[in-house]
Amino acid sequence: MKIKAGIILLFLSIILVLGACSGKGSSSLHVELTVTEEFDKENRFKFTGTTNLPNEMKLVLSVTGEDEYSAQSKVKVNNGMIEREWISNNGEGLVPGTYSLRITSQAAMIQPDSVQNIMGKQGENLEGEFVLSEDTLGKMIGYTYAFSTSDSLTAVIESETIWGEVNGYLATGQYTLITDFIDKLQTPSQDLQMIYYHSMYHIYDQAGEDKKALESLYSIPKGYTGRNEDLINYYKYLNDFYEDESPFSFNDYVALYRKKPNYLKFLCIL
Repeated sequence: MKIKAGIILLFLSIILVLGACSGKGSSSLHVELTVTEEFDKENRFKFTGTTNLPNEMKLVLSVTGEDEYSAQSKVKVNNGMIEREWISNNGEGLVPGTYSLRITSQAAMIQPDSVQNIMGKQGENLEGEFVLSEDTLGKMIGYTYAFSTSDSLTAVIESETIWGEVNGYLATGQYTLITDFIDKLQTPSQDLQMIYYHSMYHIYDQAGEDKKALESLYSIPKGYTGRNEDLINYYKYLNDFYEDESPFSFNDYVALYRKKPNYLKFLCIL
């Protein structure tokens, strides 16, 4: 009887282990996706998105709009970021009007194994308002974002005015003024949100609240590219590799490891 009981217990243990293994990767993923557009002085544009989709997931970006305009490109999720470089109309800026960005995912079956392990072989783990179901291809991403270029040139001028003030505060280390200024903006851009986190890092650090300081700094996604990215990466670098004071200045860091953009040349961080 003891032998039979032991065999039964062993059998049940195997079933439990197999059940646990089969359950791996089956947890649902509620898809989060936000997109912002940016225009330059020529009225070209680019998109930046943040998402919780798996790293290396393959997406397709399609833009349609005025005068039968259309453009399409393939991108991959990179550390929670989706980026598309400047898009133009045969080298020219876009005609003023209304446009639509459509983000879709390629079928799960042609996604990398690391992505399939999270989303499922048929995308069955994907959930949320941006998820579509196809009979043959399974669940896929379907996200639409409408935007207008009618006021884009004005927005560029306003953006430069805003950044002129923000960079002035940065140069003098007035981080509380930066956060107060950004708090008053109705729709701060992603770059402004990132510099807000950067400023909160300094505010908490100066108050001796190390944990909150690091939480603010690392709220900025890994691999972030945008305004003041070198400045942000400098402080992340210091926290990753040096417990005490920095052995070199920000300018030395840029010269050694990074390429400094023009709008940071006025900064001198010691």
